[in-house]
Amino acid sequence: MSEQEQKSKNYGLWLYEHIRATKPDPKTWSDYEHWVTSYGSRYDTEEALAAAYARRMKNSQGILVTEDEFVEEACVWLREDAELRGSAAKTYRTLATLVERGVMKPSEIYGYACYAWCLRHPEAVISYRESADKWHVNNCETKVTVEEAVIDVNREFGFEASRVKIVGTPYYEATDWNFIRFDCAGRAWLMRNGEIYPVYDD
Repeated sequence: MSEQEQKSKNYGLWLYEHIRATKPDPKTWSDYEHWVTSYGSRYDTEEALAAAYARRMKNSQGILVTEDEFVEEACVWLREDAELRGSAAKTYRTLATLVERGVMKPSEIYGYACYAWCLRHPEAVISYRESADKWHVNNCETKVTVEEAVIDVNREFGFEASRVKIVGTPYYEATDWNFIRFDCAGRAWLMRNGEIYPVYDD
């Protein structure tokens, strides 16, 4: 396959390989080159790659991406379909509301599009407050049963299973990717991504 054919097939992948071949020392790479070598292969055209990097730079400056930008990034990651566009847009609106309430920073929203967190299940984007100025927002969309959640809480943190009461819908992907709200012995807790937090105000 010629170089031009490679560029036409997947420009991001071609550029990744070009950077690796012409600049073997990563210490000499620009921020853009580092980004391309990590994420460039997602973008088939030069225009799509440039637009994606522009979104990244906008986000790095603390500027909230628009709904269209969020959906565009989401569809690159999971491949576009009508159902995804609709649910990703709902996810964005839910996250934007949390930004308005001061629960999240504008820069935190972009990651939900880039890494596909809760894109097909906007209802999974829920939040709990740990303290007066600290919140935790779910980034896991795999539901588990109440029984499974009790076992997970018991296994990970030693809470007595018979005293654990699961609150709301529990989500669990792995030991470091989960979101389970529960009560135990009169206290409110949140298990989030392998850590345990008190819930300040439900």
